[in-house]
Amino acid sequence: MANIHIISDLNLEFHEHTNPADEVIPVDCDLLVVNGNVATTPKRSMLFVETLCNKYPDIPVIYNPGMYEGGHLDKSSGKNNQMDAMRIRQQASPFWPKNLHFPRLSAVKINIGDKKYDIMCAFGFPKIISPGQWEESFWYKSISFRSTADHSLFRPPDASEVYHGQFPLRATVEEINQRHDQEEKVIRNWELDYDDTSGYKILITALSPIQDPFCTGLAYIMYPNFHLYNRLWITSGVKFSGSIVRGARLFSNPGSGVDARQQLITV
Repeated sequence: MANIHIISDLNLEFHEHTNPADEVIPVDCDLLVVNGNVATTPKRSMLFVETLCNKYPDIPVIYNPGMYEGGHLDKSSGKNNQMDAMRIRQQASPFWPKNLHFPRLSAVKINIGDKKYDIMCAFGFPKIISPGQWEESFWYKSISFRSTADHSLFRPPDASEVYHGQFPLRATVEEINQRHDQEEKVIRNWELDYDDTSGYKILITALSPIQDPFCTGLAYIMYPNFHLYNRLWITSGVKFSGSIVRGARLFSNPGSGVDARQQLITV
């Protein structure tokens, strides 16, 4: 058996000091999961994660970046690929903590005591069924996967034709659903890759399959072809303590302070 502690949604600003209580995890913790929106920038989030890794070098740490840390970016974005940069740093940097795991869409297996755990992390793109008032959604207002230099899409008719570089294009429902389907395929293959030696499966997503704050106003579903009976699904955003989704038990522990840092899940 292992005791798991979850940290998410601290939403630290770039120069904001961490609440001292959030750097103290439960004494009986065997596995620490840092899952999304710890800080509003990737560098601030990594500082927090590495601080905990160095403070608790004997405890394995799983890190899954969220929306604010650029966890949604990919190679088609035309921007700095935050996930690729993390993987390169993990592979090449001598300063990467030995107890820090970054299994984004690539399973990692960890032994805790005499039990094995098979862990998969994903961003958690929603499958949007109905966009509702799409132009009021967080995705439409804040997310871009592509850019363009075609200024005729934005330039007023009487404006001079002056080049101003690349312009971001707003995310579309089709782009988000495509990314959902790509994630689901990987996760489905991971789910089916199971035998007696595989270990207890844990899925971690930065977005929640139900009631996620970033999906307010959208009718959506997540991984409808996925089923993880009586296993664990860790998420963020809204507090959950064992709700059943796709057969898995859904847990999250968003927020800061002493009460949040005392919560453990035993599996």
